Amino acid sequence: MEHPAEQSDLYEQFREQIREAILQRLEAWSSEGRQLSPDQIQDLIHNLPRLTEKQVTDLGHKDSMCPICFTPFAALLAEEETAVAMDSPALPIEELGVTRLSQEWQCGHLFCRRDISRWIQDSHDSCPMCRQALMRRSEGDSPPPPFPGPPQDDVNGLVFDPESLPQDIQELLARMTAGGPAEFPSTFIPPSSTESRRDDRDEYAGMYS
Repeated sequence: MEHPAEQSDLYEQFREQIREAILQRLEAWSSEGRQLSPDQIQDLIHNLPRLTEKQVTDLGHKDSMCPICFTPFAALLAEEETAVAMDSPALPIEELGVTRLSQEWQCGHLFCRRDISRWIQDSHDSCPMCRQALMRRSEGDSPPPPFPGPPQDDVNGLVFDPESLPQDIQELLARMTAGGPAEFPSTFIPPSSTESRRDDRDEYAGMYS
């Protein structure tokens, strides 16, 4: 039986592998886009909203996942909740949770904060899913060309061909989807985080019993 720490390491490795595979493909497709200035990058990241579980549900994405790292939004929200309760979270709080491209000129797609922040920090000026502009375009500006290749998949609308990913990632995705959305959080939340949340809640219950 694997130790919880080893399971947590495997979780992080799989998540990073998926993230890198998707980002590399998106980078190749978006290489002709405009570049953002440092001020634009800062403004975009600063204005990313932090969505609550209710907001994600109301938007119809209760069972959806981040289209870059394939982590379910439910797991991302649980990870954020755990980190907020910890004195020294593994990742900065500002990189955790779920966000949305919510400005009136933006597309409204949802992502985990870490991945869309990284995408913006790499100076991309359009949504990694649909190529709609992140910044308000001036009159007369032409929109970027659509992504080439396969039609949209059902993973939060991502233009994505699963067979283009490495074999081990394909096998992981197959294992994830076999049990349906209800199985996603247990696949993606590190065991240590799950146990920490349970311990915290037990402690709080003891304080007020």
